[in-house]
Amino acid sequence: GVVLCLSFCFPQCLVYIPVCLICLRKGYDLVQKCYRTSNQHISLRKSMILEYIVIMFFLFLLLLIGSVLETYICPSVIYRALKLCQI
Repeated sequence: GVVLCLSFCFPQCLVYIPVCLICLRKGYDLVQKCYRTSNQHISLRKSMILEYIVIMFFLFLLLLIGSVLETYICPSVIYRALKLCQI
């Protein structure tokens, strides 16, 4: 049962959940930096936003890797887990 449970949540726990948590944290940090400190110049805000765009692009690539994992690798992992659990 444990092997099947781990094989079913393989890509979600490995890729999707950390990416979502990082997105939430970075988004919160960006809002705090942009709107809580109103004395910053517009060019400083633009540079902060550009910095976060690079981070979000990297996270988007991780989501693509997760979808490839889920599409091509996860079915074979589940199939092997089902064969392992058969009596």
